[in-house]
Order: sequence, then structure tokens, then C-alpha cells
Amino acid sequence: MASIEQKWTAEELAGDSVSKKDLAAFLQESGSNEFLLKHKLNGKLPNVVKTTKKPHLISAYTDLFATQQFRSADEASATSIKQDKPIAAVESKPDSDKPEEIKYDK
Repeated sequence: MASIEQKWTAEELAGDSVSKKDLAAFLQESGSNEFLLKHKLNGKLPNVVKTTKKPHLISAYTDLFATQQFRSADEASATSIKQDKPIAAVESKPDSDKPEEIKYDK
């Protein structure tokens, strides 16, 4: 795959000419699944745009070109990568820790 050229300059990214949606869409189209998981940019585009700040998207954009972690044609799906990671054990708390319900008479 040919290397992808940077679409925007640092000045354009810092200004208002590039929206968060444009930047997030470019990262999702160009970045590998591991890169997207690392930067927490996987998921539906509207949700990513809503929850991510623009400085985080800009740093991910510069990191994408620094690390060259571009999407390949035979890319594994993001869901299979998520399943390969170990899941932290959740401790169950005993029911005795719950406070008793207090009933008041009228």
C-alpha cells in the first residue's frame, strides 16, 4: 500500500478550518484497528466525535504519521482484536455491604 500523505498542516489543524468530524473520519478510514483501539477512536463516528476533544484527535493524527500505522487491505476486525485482550476480573461484593432500607411511619 502506498504511504498516505498528510491531508492538513499543523496550522490548519490548530485553526477552525478542520472540524472534529473530518479529523475523526480520516483517522478511522486511515488508521489500523490497533491504532484506533490504542487511541480509543474505534466505534461509531458520531460517538467518537461527541466524546473526543480536538487536541486528542490532533495528537492521534500526528502519531498516525509518526508511527505509520495505516490500515492495510487484510486488516483484522476491531472486534476480534478486542476479544484477544484479557478481560479484568470483576470482584463480586457480598450483599451484606448494602445499607438496610429504613422505613418511616407517617
